[in-house]
Amino acid sequence: MVGLEVAVASGVDDLFYFDDADLSYAAIDHFASTTCCFGIARDPGSGLRVFAPHGFDDLFGMVLRPNPVLAPREVYEAKARRWQAERPRSIVVPWPEG
Repeated sequence: MVGLEVAVASGVDDLFYFDDADLSYAAIDHFASTTCCFGIARDPGSGLRVFAPHGFDDLFGMVLRPNPVLAPREVYEAKARRWQAERPRSIVVPWPEG
């Protein structure tokens, strides 16, 4: 959202700040987990604009799914361990072999 300060929450380092003026939305589908690939922006004409290249099923289902095409395995596995420790009910999909 243009002109607003970046949101900071104690202990949360995976928040995503969306500013459509700088085209950072193009990086959304490069996150380590497809679960994190979403953004919401205020659209002056229609209210909100949502960008979710992988949909929201995994997000609402608490499923961590790797993004093997665009993220290193080590990054995904480290984040998945931390997220599952913080959210024990989450389901971690392992990195694909091969």
